[in-house]
Amino acid sequence: MFDQVYSFFQLGLFHVLNLASWDHLLFVIALAVPFSIDHWRILFGWLGVYVAAHLVGFCLVYFSVLGLGDLSLAFLNPLFVVFLSLHNIFRERQSKRSKFFGLLFTVSLILGGLHGFISTTALASNFTADNAVFVETLSYHLGLFVGLITTALVTLLIGFFDHVLLRFSRRDWIIFVSALIIGLVLPFLVKSAPW
Repeated sequence: MFDQVYSFFQLGLFHVLNLASWDHLLFVIALAVPFSIDHWRILFGWLGVYVAAHLVGFCLVYFSVLGLGDLSLAFLNPLFVVFLSLHNIFRERQSKRSKFFGLLFTVSLILGGLHGFISTTALASNFTADNAVFVETLSYHLGLFVGLITTALVTLLIGFFDHVLLRFSRRDWIIFVSALIIGLVLPFLVKSAPW
């Protein structure tokens, strides 16, 4: 049983922590950039919303409550990342956080749920037995959460060191990283556009 838990935990962890998952990495970086290291709990909460939505989306499709056919995230992933990065660049002052937090909640919920819908087939093919589905699913999502938190924590630490050691202003850091993300994602967005 422990081998199953560990195996699915690793599957979730390395689903995020590899360069082939650029969409996960850039989404988390775009989500984390506006936060200072003092607000890590809030950021981890949004990542928890993403993972919870992912779990719910997965369960809805796996247990045949909802069927989405061949839905593709090839266009939606980069679109959400670009949208979030643009919002980081043009957002209002941080004193008006409620709108910013509403956006983060919505983006985390939608993207997490859509990823959960899509990952059902790939994840279900790894299940070892019907009676272990619950444990394996939770293990996978725990690994996914740890991978997202690791990426966010590294982003927060780099932002902290750039601010303290290199004397980047928070505003310049947010604009620089968000613009860099947009530059990396735009070719994928154009390539995957449905038109």
